Amino acid sequence: MEYLITGKAPAGTKYKLIEPAGYPGMIGAMFWTIDADRRSGYNYSNVVGPQLHSYPATNPSSQR
Repeated sequence: MEYLITGKAPAGTKYKLIEPAGYPGMIGAMFWTIDADRRSGYNYSNVVGPQLHSYPATNPSSQR
């Protein structure tokens, strides 16, 4: 998530973003099924949620 939002790649990353500065207007992430996340103790939500909430809010209409 950090790489996608900021463009700061972790060491050893081979995948290159089309937009080198990342996508700071990214406003969410999706897990295939909330039921699977619930059954696993919200492992996905508990990691990704706080990370996304740590970034400043953006105005989605200004990203167009």
